[in-house]
Amino acid sequence: METTKKSEHKKACANCGAELKFKPGSHHLTCAYCGYEEFIEQAKSSFEELELQHYLKAVGENAYTETIDLLHCKNCGANQHVDENYKSLNSVYCSEPLIKVDIEKEGWILPGALIPFQLDAAKAKSIFKNWVNGIWFAPTNLKRSALYP
Repeated sequence: METTKKSEHKKACANCGAELKFKPGSHHLTCAYCGYEEFIEQAKSSFEELELQHYLKAVGENAYTETIDLLHCKNCGANQHVDENYKSLNSVYCSEPLIKVDIEKEGWILPGALIPFQLDAAKAKSIFKNWVNGIWFAPTNLKRSALYP
């Protein structure tokens, strides 16, 4: 039986046991219930940004990849990653039903490191709304999602 690898890590508050949340742009986790804050230690090693095409030529078939399940929308052409616990879902772009029977396997290169968010949710929504308002022929569903995020 295949074991599922979790990509999300949760940390409990040392005072009350509630889940600590990360605030984008900061370097600490905060408890919404008791106000406890825990500092995130910065890694001493630095990471190097790699150009994809050069990396693929250098590493070739030895690239560290993970096989994921993708559903291809026949209406809008988008590919959507699907977790194993879903039997069907809708395309996030056009709302066309996607059925797990049509699943494709694809190898993805896993990142060596992640950089935390630098924008909070309100700033990101504002940038998205301004971007959508600047598109002349944006689909109605896209404009609606910008108004009611």
